Amino acid sequence: MFVKNILNGRITIPDKLKISLFKPYGLRKTIDSIPKQNYVLGVGYEEGDYQICISGRKKRNEKLQDTVSREMFEEISLLPKYTPQLSFNIGRNHFYKINISDTYIVHNKLRVNTQYDTVERVIVCIHGTQWEIMDYLEKVNLDKYNCDNITHIWADKAENIMKYLK
Repeated sequence: MFVKNILNGRITIPDKLKISLFKPYGLRKTIDSIPKQNYVLGVGYEEGDYQICISGRKKRNEKLQDTVSREMFEEISLLPKYTPQLSFNIGRNHFYKINISDTYIVHNKLRVNTQYDTVERVIVCIHGTQWEIMDYLEKVNLDKYNCDNITHIWADKAENIMKYLK
């Protein structure tokens, strides 16, 4: 497991994290479809709450694929190289998975959608090899004043996350 502190730029290897209770139905199916040795990205907040994957609500008049791109940018400064494809949906939750090699880091400011949230939510599982994830963590410089108040980006092996989800 690796954690990058956005405030000081350090990457650490903690023994454990306080994982969020946010586990939408379908998250287990998504993580189980990732190669077990791949690492999955998540975000953390100042109060010590760490979320598995990236998620957010679709805005009014926004396409789901645009929601995926916006949430990836807002939360972890990544954009997909290709139009994201829906893996599956369960109710209002729409699940996507993207290999980190199919993304790129964006450090410039993009316009943020300020429309009202809808009830639909995207959950994006960004995964890759240890080398790919560490390369990303070393290069990314998320704005510490980001709109989602994210203070950490973390990653752990899919097989370890599955143990938590069972």
